[in-house]
Amino acid sequence: MEINNSNYFDVQMMSVSSYKNFVGSYGLNGCEFSGLAKWNREYKQEPNNAMLIGSYVDSYFSGELDAFKSNNPSIFTTKGELKSDFKHAEEIIEFAKKDKLFYSYISGEQQTIMTGELFGIKWKIKIDSLHKGKAIIDLKVIKSIRELIWSDKIKTKINFIDYYGYAEQLAVYQEIYKQNTGELLPVFIAAITKEKYPDKELIQIPQHRLDDAMLSISDNIERVKSIINGTKEVEKCGTCDYCRMNKKLTSTINYLELI
Repeated sequence: MEINNSNYFDVQMMSVSSYKNFVGSYGLNGCEFSGLAKWNREYKQEPNNAMLIGSYVDSYFSGELDAFKSNNPSIFTTKGELKSDFKHAEEIIEFAKKDKLFYSYISGEQQTIMTGELFGIKWKIKIDSLHKGKAIIDLKVIKSIRELIWSDKIKTKINFIDYYGYAEQLAVYQEIYKQNTGELLPVFIAAITKEKYPDKELIQIPQHRLDDAMLSISDNIERVKSIINGTKEVEKCGTCDYCRMNKKLTSTINYLELI
C-alpha cells in the first residue's frame, strides 16, 4: 500500500512515535501496555491544550490547517475563530514568519513521507521540512528552549531534545532518507516557544549524537518487536492514563509505599 498524507496514520508500520510509546526517552517513561494498545488501535491518547497549540502551528506551516480544523472543532468558536485558550498559536505563527532565516528553514518541501527498514522491521517517517540535498528540518513548538527539565529516569536536568527523544526521531529520519536517496543529510530542529514573546532557534544535532541515538534504538527494538509479535508479555508502567483506566486492585498496600 502506498502511504500518503490521507492514510499515513492508518498504516500500521513502526514510527518514532510508536517506538517511544513502548520505550520512552531520557525524560519520558514508555509503557508497553499502552504502547501495544495504541499499536493495535485500541487506545488513542487525547491531546491536551499545549499539544493542540503545537499541532495548530504545525498544520499551518504544513498546509494541513483545514484538515486540523475539521478534526478539532472543539477549539474553534461557532464563527470559526480560535477560542481564547488557543489564540496564541496564531501569534507564534506570526513570530516565525517574521524571522527570514527561521522561515526559510521551515519552508522546504512539506510533510515528505518515506518508508524503509531498520533492525528487521518496516518504518515510516514524515519530514516537516525537506531541503533536498541539503537538510532535514523538524519543527518543534515547545515550552522553552533553554530551560532544563528534570528527568526522574536519569536523576538530572536535561535539555528538551534529550528529554523528549528528538535525537532518536531525527536519527531515524536521516537513515530512512539515506536509504531512499543515498544522501546523508544534516538534521536540524527549528524550535519556537509558546512563551508570550516566543523564542526561536535553529539547532543542528551533531552526527555523533545521532549515531548514539541509533545505537539506543537497536538496543531496544528487539523487545518492541517481540511484544508486537506476541512472544513477550507486556509490562505495565502503572502510572499512565491507560494503566489507570485498566487498573484492578488485588491487594492493599502500606502507606510507606506511596513514597
